[in-house]
Amino acid sequence: MHDHHGLHDHHEHADHAAPSVSSKEEAVALLHYSLHHNEHHLSELTGLADALEKEGLSEAAAKLRLAAERYGEGNRLLGEAYDLSAGGEG
Repeated sequence: MHDHHGLHDHHEHADHAAPSVSSKEEAVALLHYSLHHNEHHLSELTGLADALEKEGLSEAAAKLRLAAERYGEGNRLLGEAYDLSAGGEG
C-alpha cells in the first residue's frame, strides 16, 4: 500500500490479492480503469518532479523524471493492451 500523505484518498490501493475477473468485459473494464488511474499518477509524478526542482533538489527531480518516463512507457503498453483487448475500440 502506498501513502499519498493526504493528496487524495486511494483506499482501493489497500493490500489485497489481484482482482478476480470472470469475463472478458470485466477484464477490459479493469484494464481501462487501470490505464486511466495510472495516467493520473503519472501527472502527479511530473508535478512532484517540478516541485523538487523548484526546491533545488535537481538530482532527485531528475530521478523522478526518469521514473515518470518509465511509468509512461508502462502506460503506453497498458494502452496497447487495452486497444487489443477492446478490439481497437476506446
